[in-house]
Amino acid sequence: MSTRTAGPGPRIEEIDVIRGMALYGVLIINLVYAFRVPDFTPAVSEPRRLEHVVASFLAVVVTEKAMTLFSVLFGVGLSIFRERSGMLLLPRRIVVLLAFGVLHTFGLWDGDVLTTYALSGFLALMFLRGRPWMLVAVAVTLLAVHPLISLYCPRWLATPRPEPADYSDQVLATYGRGTYGEIFVFRAHDVLARFKVLLIVAVPRALGNMLVGVAIWKSGILARVPNHRRALRWMAIGGIAVGAGYSLHDEVAAALAGTPSPWNLLRRVVWSFTVVPQALGYGAALLLALQHPRARPWLLRLAPLGRMAFTNYLTQTIVLSTLFYGYGFGLMGRLGVSEGVLLGTVLFVIQGYVSSYWLRHFKYGPFEWIWRCLTYGRWQAIRL
Repeated sequence: MSTRTAGPGPRIEEIDVIRGMALYGVLIINLVYAFRVPDFTPAVSEPRRLEHVVASFLAVVVTEKAMTLFSVLFGVGLSIFRERSGMLLLPRRIVVLLAFGVLHTFGLWDGDVLTTYALSGFLALMFLRGRPWMLVAVAVTLLAVHPLISLYCPRWLATPRPEPADYSDQVLATYGRGTYGEIFVFRAHDVLARFKVLLIVAVPRALGNMLVGVAIWKSGILARVPNHRRALRWMAIGGIAVGAGYSLHDEVAAALAGTPSPWNLLRRVVWSFTVVPQALGYGAALLLALQHPRARPWLLRLAPLGRMAFTNYLTQTIVLSTLFYGYGFGLMGRLGVSEGVLLGTVLFVIQGYVSSYWLRHFKYGPFEWIWRCLTYGRWQAIRL
């Protein structure tokens, strides 16, 4: 078992660009469906046609796809860290991430993914030496867990809550007008009530996505992009066509379905297996675009956001919780979908400028630096 503590190594700008784009999608979905109105409340009826159009666009193009791509890149990152810094440091790195996740979940936002990534990351350590075909096979099996449980054992996912309408009013009142203490208590109770759902649903799905990322890194595509243009072209066209096409069909079918039925549930099972190809299609399209001299300089503007993804993700929570929660500006329930997208885009652009400025003077983002110091167990130089 390796115990080396190598330096950070050269950055792979293509990975940073894809991570930056995925971060934008994650931000928009979190803002629209978690901060604007909590994602565990019943669906909110949007009064304007524009809102329906924007919401449908997000469902087809962004929802689940951005987070899936982000999870795949986490698996890529695990493989890179193992190669450069050794296997021994990886558990400590994941423990630090878990600590961040627990603090983030209870202290700021229960939509946190860091805890899920840490729990999934521990399990992923067992597969880092596996062959790509084996990793993909395990990933497909894991991605089937949630849909099959939803189809055959829905009671496993049930959480004890009041009637939906009453609970929705309670959530909006607490988060939209409550103090920090009131929100903290409400959030802690809800997080503990939904912990089994995290283990049954979120962890297997995230682990499956991570293993896809490990397999991609082992395939050598990211290290030799020009040699795999044809495969990337097919992945981009096929993945996006299959994923977006079925998501569009899913949106139409959901609108036409009056009551739940076995077919509706089976439809969700199929949909869950089209998300990964669509997310990979986005990544492949970006890799191909980065090979063009005219497009590359523009796309590289996303790289600083990807390099500081950890810091930017946590900063987004701080900003959005302040804007939407009662102890801040209390905007929860007051913005439409399109207004949420606009707000998220403005925040993302600001983060882009801040990230670029920061990385002109420092090697890492502030939270990346703390994570690195705790992982290596010693002070890390941060200034360039």
